[in-house]
Amino acid sequence: MRTITYRSAVTLVEILIATSVFALFMLSVFGVFEYSRASFETGSWRIQRQKHAQTFLLRLKDLLERSNHAYTIAPNG
Repeated sequence: MRTITYRSAVTLVEILIATSVFALFMLSVFGVFEYSRASFETGSWRIQRQKHAQTFLLRLKDLLERSNHAYTIAPNG
């Protein structure tokens, strides 16, 4: 009489399912990473533009004060 021995193995279908689940997981991780990168770039761009605008306004203020010979009058006269 012949005895049947069962071996523990992974079928091709199980490998395909595991691979597709892993691919979906990695796709979602990449999506979160891409969203974070885009948000960081947008925030960095805004901060840089605000600093440029602030520098421009400070220079403009200094030039206007020098050109008008502006004087500061104290509140008590």
